[in-house]
Amino acid sequence: MKNIAPFYGIKATNRKLLSVPFLQLHKTLTGNEIINLLKQSFTYQHREMHYFGLELAEKGIKKLNSSHLHDLTELVQQKSWWDTVDFIATRLIGRILATDKSNIENLNTIWTNHANLWVNRTSIIFQLKFKEKTNQHILFSNCIKHANSNQFFIQKAIGWALREYAKTHPLEVKNFVESVKLKPLSKREALKNL
Repeated sequence: MKNIAPFYGIKATNRKLLSVPFLQLHKTLTGNEIINLLKQSFTYQHREMHYFGLELAEKGIKKLNSSHLHDLTELVQQKSWWDTVDFIATRLIGRILATDKSNIENLNTIWTNHANLWVNRTSIIFQLKFKEKTNQHILFSNCIKHANSNQFFIQKAIGWALREYAKTHPLEVKNFVESVKLKPLSKREALKNL
C-alpha cells in the first residue's frame, strides 16, 4: 500500500465478520451522521478503520445525497490510494450522482480541473457503473483532458472507464480510442475486451 496507512493486519474476511454488528448502525443513523462517522474513521491511522467507514457509508447510501459530495471529495484527498479513492468514486459518489444528476456538470468541471490527481481520477471513474446511463460527453471529455498525463493512476483510470463503457457501447469506445491520442496503457486497457 506504499506506506499510505498502516494495517492492523486483520484479514478482510475476519474484518467483515467483526464489522457486521456495527454496520447495522446505518439503519438508525441520518445521512449526516453516516458522513461524520466516515470522516471520523479516516482520522484513524489504520486502513481497516477507513474500510469500515466506507462500508458503513455504502450500507447507508440511500441516506446520502448531493449535500455530502463535498465531504466525499475531501476524503478522496486524505490518505489517498487507489483502494479508498475507487471505493468513494464509484460506490459512493457515483451512486449519489446516479440518482441526482443535477450537479454532475458543475462537479465534474471542478474535479477534472482539480490540482489533485485523485480528484482527477474520480472525475474519470465516477460513472463506472452507469452503463447505458453514462454521460458519454463527460467521460470522453475527461479522458481527452487527461490523455497526456504521465500519472499511472490516471492512465489506468482512463483505460478502465473506457473498458467498462465499452461493455454497453463498444463501437463508440473503439471509434473514440482510434480518434484520440491516448497513452499506451490507457489504450491497451480500453480495448482489452474488444
